Amino acid sequence: MLLSINDYLTFTGQTAVANSIQVTESLRQAQAFAEARCDRPFTLANAASPNTHVYTFSGRGQLFLRTPKAPIIAVTLIEYWDGTQWLTADATQYESYVGGDGEYIGFTLGATWFKGNDNWRVTYTWGFATLPADLKRAMLMIAHSFSRVSSRAPDIKSQSDGEQSFTYRENATSDIPEDALGILDQYRRYW
Repeated sequence: MLLSINDYLTFTGQTAVANSIQVTESLRQAQAFAEARCDRPFTLANAASPNTHVYTFSGRGQLFLRTPKAPIIAVTLIEYWDGTQWLTADATQYESYVGGDGEYIGFTLGATWFKGNDNWRVTYTWGFATLPADLKRAMLMIAHSFSRVSSRAPDIKSQSDGEQSFTYRENATSDIPEDALGILDQYRRYW
């Protein structure tokens, strides 16, 4: 999980929370919501044990490749399918570079990802060096909205413990801030 209770305390201006289990779950759900909305996982890069991904895809003659996991740190291997086996791409013709702040892979000499069905395989490392401040803020806003929602069984309309009673709205939902959604949209992967 990318966020901690200390992050949440700093964000909300609190020194402690009484409901740490609910807040921890809200932080986990906020990250899951962000990853689902952006159609990509978020993780930090780890130099000791890098996040490596092998991505097989169909070339469409495009100049750039956007991978499902980003930001891309380094490309370690590019291979193509010759019809019977995987061959390493010629480093002179297919010398690769990572562009757009780790958002895509291209070739320095302008070569393209030639067309075919599942004919390319790229091995790369990926992850954020540090979580971008705006992305962290968006997930904390979402977690804060999630942590304020009471959960209940769907058949319970109200309940009482003898000292206090609660009546639930029929469609209890959390209100995810529009600002958070706007930030997440900047990190969305489009295929």
